[in-house]
Amino acid sequence: MNLYEELTPMFKPKKVAVIGASRKKGKIGNSIYITLKDSLKKGEVHPVNPKARKINGDKAYNSIKEVPGQVDLAVVVVPAKFVPKVIEECGEKGVKGAVVVTSGFSEVGNKELEEELAQKAKEGGVRIIGPNCLGILSNPSGLNTMFLPREKLGIPKEGKVGIVSQSGAVGSVIVDWAAAENYGISEFISYGNGVDLDERELITFLVQDPNTDAVCLYLEGTSNGRELIESLREVTPKKPVIVLKAGKTKQGSQAVASHTGSLAGSAEVYDAVFKQTGALQARTLLDLLDYAEIFEKQPLPKGKKVAIITNGGGFGVLSTDEVIRQGLEMTEFKQETKKKLEKILPSYGTVNNPLDLLGDAGPKRFSKALEIIKNVDEVDIVLCIALFQTEPMNEKVVESVFKFDKESIKPITICTAGGEPVKKMKKKFEDGGIPVFNTPQRAVDALRAMIEYSDYREKIK
Repeated sequence: MNLYEELTPMFKPKKVAVIGASRKKGKIGNSIYITLKDSLKKGEVHPVNPKARKINGDKAYNSIKEVPGQVDLAVVVVPAKFVPKVIEECGEKGVKGAVVVTSGFSEVGNKELEEELAQKAKEGGVRIIGPNCLGILSNPSGLNTMFLPREKLGIPKEGKVGIVSQSGAVGSVIVDWAAAENYGISEFISYGNGVDLDERELITFLVQDPNTDAVCLYLEGTSNGRELIESLREVTPKKPVIVLKAGKTKQGSQAVASHTGSLAGSAEVYDAVFKQTGALQARTLLDLLDYAEIFEKQPLPKGKKVAIITNGGGFGVLSTDEVIRQGLEMTEFKQETKKKLEKILPSYGTVNNPLDLLGDAGPKRFSKALEIIKNVDEVDIVLCIALFQTEPMNEKVVESVFKFDKESIKPITICTAGGEPVKKMKKKFEDGGIPVFNTPQRAVDALRAMIEYSDYREKIK
């Protein structure tokens, strides 16, 4: 049995017990129970609370042992001092895994209690996510153990990006941001102190997951550095792993210790580890999502020669600067290609890279340019800058890009910017599998990440 098979009951449970479910609105135990009841697509959810007979109209049980049948997942929200005993009972019941939301362990210096929890889990064969975490948001199954109010947290659409976050707060913002930006995710896992399942096994689980094409990791520190290196070496040749490492400064490292109780380590050491193992480093939360989106939606490039097509000369210049700055190459069109492109431009147009289709360009000119670029071997990547503020531009440009994407193995990405009308076009592109960025810098940076990963894959073949 591989790790994906072992952990699947936790992510696709047929029966869930919320231990510490509450009758009181506003309480974490109440919020989690209601959210789970509303979100889980298939399966049962049962409340466990010895002080309640019913919760939200459902029968409450005195202990996990009284819940009928096999329980795949327990969500634990009782006070910290009771958690080890609860996990011991979960083991006796045969529960596959538990999400321990409760805080009050090593992050506040209570290492002995955390060690007791780890021991009880090991003895009972219960896999643990947490403590001090939000747990799991699984789009394929609808499982949602987060206690954050639904009206305050957007839920992303189902996609192919898996997210692992040591921090619940950072993770919740990533989830909310992904929903706002129309990005899709497969699984989100907030693992907190990582007493059992930590970043190593969780990224391995996601790489083995057929619903996940790229993995994002927000990491503050680790207590298993050597094992993390081995895990990254094993998984990065299969799927891209994008890491946002926090706690790189001295002060940040100190903050890590009081947040999740882990060791932040040297920034230089982590930089070297990620480079050696093929993990991609994101500098910001926005980078994390940008890189994930382009890996999810586009094939890896065969080289780094970029062709820029635009109806705005200034954006073409900005993009060219960014291509050179980030170490990519502006391709030189062959004479044969130039002759074909000259035929689609007005007499006052010139053929260069960036290819300026001019301000009077509409969908037809974009379509012809893409049709030519699609078939030339001097282009590895296409950056299409579509500015919809001009009169001739409309949604038919989207159809032209879809046609290119369907018929070509070259990755293509869109840069477009503006207000509400542009947002509608952006959504059309993204719903069709085309990554969209609102600045040339973001677009080229995401392309650079793809090339970096592609080069790594070639190097280790």
